[in-house]
Amino acid sequence: MIYKRNSTSKPSMKSRKETIDSLQIRLKNFVMSTVTKEDFDVVIPIMRKGLFLLETSFPKNRRFRIYLLDPIEDKLPRNIVLANKKILLLDDSARTGGTIERAKKSIIANNKATEEYIRVGVFMKHKDCKAKIDYPEVVFDDANGTELYGQLSDFFDSMCHQLDPDHMIICGKMKRESGTIEGAHLLACIRKELEQLGSYYPQESVCSLWGRTKFSVADLYASDFGLDAFKRYWRKEGVFKVRFCLEPNWTMYMVPIFCPEIVPPKFRDGSECGALVDFKFCEWSESPDEILCRDCISYGLTKVFADKFVPIFESGLQAQGYSYEISEATWPEIQLKYETFEDKILADLQSSKFRAN
Repeated sequence: MIYKRNSTSKPSMKSRKETIDSLQIRLKNFVMSTVTKEDFDVVIPIMRKGLFLLETSFPKNRRFRIYLLDPIEDKLPRNIVLANKKILLLDDSARTGGTIERAKKSIIANNKATEEYIRVGVFMKHKDCKAKIDYPEVVFDDANGTELYGQLSDFFDSMCHQLDPDHMIICGKMKRESGTIEGAHLLACIRKELEQLGSYYPQESVCSLWGRTKFSVADLYASDFGLDAFKRYWRKEGVFKVRFCLEPNWTMYMVPIFCPEIVPPKFRDGSECGALVDFKFCEWSESPDEILCRDCISYGLTKVFADKFVPIFESGLQAQGYSYEISEATWPEIQLKYETFEDKILADLQSSKFRAN
């Protein structure tokens, strides 16, 4: 279902939701059919949206490996060798094909992939796209491109918390000591606590159609959360906030987003990373490089921040009669890039060390 916007009328909330639902079905069908067209060994989503679609379409028992390109460098760690592997590059859209071509050249040059074994699937392909797209679903032009991109944006925005595989995702359940939760009261209590830590921002988005509430706290200070000692790792502080998504069933997703411009150590003798966290990606890698080091620093800094932030937030809510019981703490991008570490990451994040006093 494709609705047409014009200057005199707007689609109703109901028709907008129906449009997103329809696109979701078509998009998921495209992903599932494309991934199963050939016996792929590896599927590489170009963007984090593609990672979400893969994880929801193939939640477990995948016979293929998933690797996510580094969001800064647009490449995989060099220690991932893809020689003679059948590879699918997956993206939501291709206008010029430049992103696809850069990714293909990168994995051929850096990961020994063989070009004849690489296939490309995109949900939306512009009619003038020069890149070779093996599996396109929708061919669009400038006349309907804005409409289709708008619908894709609405769909991804509607999924809310799942758009953060490149950050830590903390999932928990809100509970009230007196029993029943009243939404307006809970949000007022949360806002009160967050405004003591930084600036509170309600975020209106399509997710409200599903009863989700999205908000964040920003303008936080590194010094308040024990991060000043690590400033040698970045050129500038960058974004520093926590995003929240409250579901209708009172599940709440908390996403610390701490994005300084990372400066990896110049020498890799392990000493500097060792001062940051109690385990290092490079210890488990056959060929450590700067990508591994950057991931180690990003993970360590974010965890140090979460160790401080979560107990402060929980304590404030408890004083108002609420509790936040963490059931899951993940970092999908790191888990996918370094599958060996998945159990260790989850165990560490969910251990008593994470529940710092």
